[in-house]
Amino acid sequence: ERAKMARDTGVDALFVEAPESAADMEAIAKALPDITLVANMVEKGKTPLLTPAELAALGFRLVVSPLSLLLASTQAMTRAAQQLSESGTLRDHLAEIAPFDAFNDLVGLPEHIANEKQYRQP
Repeated sequence: ERAKMARDTGVDALFVEAPESAADMEAIAKALPDITLVANMVEKGKTPLLTPAELAALGFRLVVSPLSLLLASTQAMTRAAQQLSESGTLRDHLAEIAPFDAFNDLVGLPEHIANEKQYRQP
């Protein structure tokens, strides 16, 4: 009922907290067919993890995965810390880490260096 009241106030999209099954999600979509529904995909949360196609079939049009990358990177950092603690190096696990150049590109280091050169004093 709160979701219907929110819809009636003119919201653009609607998020219903933690449906616990695909059947619950389908019921939400059937009750609110005239608004963009948001699916919050949190790994190991209460809501089942569905693909965007599965969610679309249920009536959900906006999908967010707010913790996916954070949870995955936390697990990777924990493994790396364990390996460093045990052996003092990651040399036997280089395939599990990003290449240094790729990391620099990802964080925009070449652009930062170019900007720095522009403002460097002689």
